[in-house]
Formats: sequence, structure tokens, C-alpha cells
Amino acid sequence: MSAICTADSRLSVSIFPKRNVRKTSPAGSLQKKRFHDKRESGYEKAAARTTLKPLSPEERTMAEENHHLVLSFLRTHGLPMEEYYDVVIFRYLLAVEKWFRRPDLYRYQFSTIAWSAMSSALYHEREKQKRRIPTVSLDENIPGCENLTWNAVVTEKNLAYTSYIG
Repeated sequence: MSAICTADSRLSVSIFPKRNVRKTSPAGSLQKKRFHDKRESGYEKAAARTTLKPLSPEERTMAEENHHLVLSFLRTHGLPMEEYYDVVIFRYLLAVEKWFRRPDLYRYQFSTIAWSAMSSALYHEREKQKRRIPTVSLDENIPGCENLTWNAVVTEKNLAYTSYIG
């Protein structure tokens, strides 16, 4: 098969990724465990800051009265409600909680705090989507290649895997 292809030549398919196994001394593993414990406590603190608690009646009333901010945010950014409502609504509710629990924020309008929180949620969602591996069909043409499909490239010869079944 002779095809002119300008696609990335580092194409490799692996069913089981190779892992770097490094042996450590018991002291080294203890050190890693202590580090891991410290990291977990940091995660727990972050989770505690972002966990929704049941809203008080005042918070609930404010959230209902200002719900139009969520719809306006989605409309302004041209986001489909089916996909992004869940992304921004939870951060909006956290903004409501934050507004009531931090009186130093009263110098700003609530809409500013809510809009900022929803913008942050949208940014983080888009960053998360960038890190996801795109799904491609094996019947799609490889970009930059002349009528060459992924199915033609993925053959028994270039599969890099270890057979774990005898």
C-alpha cells in the first residue's frame, strides 16, 4: 500500500499500556504513603469547600429569585441547556451558599458572584473536555492521508500488546 501520509508517524496501538515498575525500599514506600496521606487531606479539604449542603429557606428563596441568571448565562454563551445546565447550576448553588456565608462578598452584586462562579465552571468543563481522548471510527479517513483509514493502519502486525491468556 503506497499512500502519501502527513499524519503523525508516531501512531501506535496498545491494548495494555506498558507500566514502569520501580522497586522501592520499605523506607521509600513509607515516605510515599505519608505524602499520599497529606495529598488526601488536601483533597478532603477541597471537597469540603465544594460540597453542597441543604440550602436554608433564605438561600433557597434567593436561588429561586435569581435562577434567571443561569438561563441568561447559558443563552449568552450559546450553550445547549441539555448539556451544560448541570455544569453551571451546581456552581451557581455554591455561589448562593458562599454569598450567605461570607459577608465580605456583600460589596459585590450577587449576579457578579454567580456569573463568575458559572464562568469558572464552564472553563473547567472545557478544560476537562480537552483532556478527553477523542473517539474515532476505524472507518474514518486519517487526517492528512489520502484515502487511508484507521482500520487499514491497525493490523495484527502493528498491535503492541502482551498476550496474558495462555
